[in-house]
Amino acid sequence: MQRSVHRGIFVACVLGLACSVDADSDDGTDAADASDDAGDATGAAESPRDGVWSYFDGGVQENTCNADLVGDRDLMFVLESNGGSEFVIQQNDPYDDFACAKSGSEFSCPDRLNGEVPITMTDIVLEYAVSIAGTLDDAESMSGTQRADVTCTGSQCDLAGTLGYAFPCFYTVAFTATWAAES
Repeated sequence: MQRSVHRGIFVACVLGLACSVDADSDDGTDAADASDDAGDATGAAESPRDGVWSYFDGGVQENTCNADLVGDRDLMFVLESNGGSEFVIQQNDPYDDFACAKSGSEFSCPDRLNGEVPITMTDIVLEYAVSIAGTLDDAESMSGTQRADVTCTGSQCDLAGTLGYAFPCFYTVAFTATWAAES
């Protein structure tokens, strides 16, 4: 049973960020648009550029879950902007697309990924919620952090404590992303 709990906790923590894709960027790509990338006097920046983006894992930054974590692999995703204060990240199956809100050059994606992982042969369910906060650095690049919050429900959550895990917990992963091509 201990092996199952270790595996389940590890899986839940990794699921929060593994295979995740998040990024944004601005539409301005020529020298005339460069001044727009920083935003105007009200802080409004251009919308992220539509298309295919390359995502680069910057590694685990914080980890209160006391678990060995594997970060994201470098991957691709599609970004679609509405030209205003929102954009959507299109991920590959089995993950759903998710929406991000933009204010000036800052963006957030509060519902990047949510789910739960029941631990086999226990009364433990690990629930996770992943969010993103970042900055549109320029027309074709961004940087930010994904945060996974993990909680435990069920009558045997204290078993996780005997294995060295403490809930609730969280971990963060830094990332950068760059525009790669039209979609």
